[in-house]
Amino acid sequence: MNESSEQIKPTVLIVDDATEIQMVLKRTLEICGCKVIAHAEDGEQAIKLLEQYSPDIVFLDIEMPKKNGLEVLDVIKERNMSVCPIIMSAHSSKENLTSAIKRGAQGFIVKPHDHKIIEKIIADYLAANKK
Repeated sequence: MNESSEQIKPTVLIVDDATEIQMVLKRTLEICGCKVIAHAEDGEQAIKLLEQYSPDIVFLDIEMPKKNGLEVLDVIKERNMSVCPIIMSAHSSKENLTSAIKRGAQGFIVKPHDHKIIEKIIADYLAANKK
């Protein structure tokens, strides 16, 4: 990568209680030109890291201990955090999708994730935010 592409790397927080998912998603995001700044295994930890790092994008699993991804979306909205939340779930039910979008999710990924979908999400984010 050249210097100019280093300057436009969106920062990302990964929130998933499955370590394997975190590792695979981190590799995919790095290939897509993102900088993964932290990861969390539960919703409460996610909120602390969101406040600490103010990432550009957060990938949130729905099913997690302490607070689930939908509850984290509520906190993001309540606190008016400037982050692009993307929900991830192995359960692609209409209810999950509808609830996530109503709560402010900017995208929904069915796990296991498809590399091309992640690429599109990052490209759309960059285009919308002109990073």
